[in-house]
Amino acid sequence: MALSDPTQLKHGPITWDTRFAKLTADEVNAISNHVNNVLPTLYAPSAKTYFCDVNMAGSPAGATKQVIPNATFETLKLDTKVTDTTNSFNTANWIYTVPASGVYLCQALIRPTDGQVSKAGFPDGTGVGVGIHTSNGDGTWFQWNKWMWMSGAGGNRLSWDYTRIAAFNQNDLLRLYMFSDLGGQFDITRASMQIWRIG
Repeated sequence: MALSDPTQLKHGPITWDTRFAKLTADEVNAISNHVNNVLPTLYAPSAKTYFCDVNMAGSPAGATKQVIPNATFETLKLDTKVTDTTNSFNTANWIYTVPASGVYLCQALIRPTDGQVSKAGFPDGTGVGVGIHTSNGDGTWFQWNKWMWMSGAGGNRLSWDYTRIAAFNQNDLLRLYMFSDLGGQFDITRASMQIWRIG
């Protein structure tokens, strides 16, 4: 149902010159109620209190924290909670249980171990995929890309970011996972995931 526009009153649209001169007290109250009650519901929903921020605490920086086997969809071991307003993330199995049906913004950042893709071994780089979904596998939610070899000091000091907006049902189980066709193991040093209900 469309909301009525309180600026379309009996005197016509409100302008800078007429907005106060022609408004009655009831009309001013109607606008005030619209701004204070309706707009916060639309543009700052209480759903935003559903927020989770977790990461893989790599230590020391640049050291391998998790090994991804070749050609295997592998859930990333996010073992540290930064924020979890609904206590929905399990650091033992790295699964987020959706607390309420709605639309969620999911994002992640993954950093491979420094020098992971070397020029000698993989001159053309390697194809990798990342996803946040209810199961590990390929699909429209899975983002494929190629990590290319980089030369110079700090070569192959890379990171991958991933963003998805999707509707999920209460009790759906979400996880951050990846796949690599490197031809051998792929080492991860850091990763993080944020899940935020936006509607």
